[in-house]
Amino acid sequence: MTLARKLMLAAAAAGTIFAVGCQKEAAQSASSAAVDAPGQGIYFQQCAICHGRAGKGDTMIAANYPWANLADTKYGHGSTREEIIRNITDGVPQTPMRGFKGALSDEEIGQIADYIIAMGKQGS
Repeated sequence: MTLARKLMLAAAAAGTIFAVGCQKEAAQSASSAAVDAPGQGIYFQQCAICHGRAGKGDTMIAANYPWANLADTKYGHGSTREEIIRNITDGVPQTPMRGFKGALSDEEIGQIADYIIAMGKQGS
């Protein structure tokens, strides 16, 4: 096996271990938002891995990004519904926040935005 192949396999294994660890961390989050909204399930599936189940941004991935806290309404990249939708759709440059355009429907993205807004109101 070539060195390049070994490095590719090692990188893939490390990425898998990291992702599984983050998923476990998100699932073990002690606090959970008590908001029951259509976007909650999608948020838990797609967003909690980075932002945490309660939206506090208290995960390994978000540790160095204070704007990852969605529960305090101090959003660094826009706080209107339209701005939140844009961030979910297109992502936020120079952060781990990737865009979900094409991965989620416009309706699902809107539901996540509504859930984030409700979570912020509950946390403030």
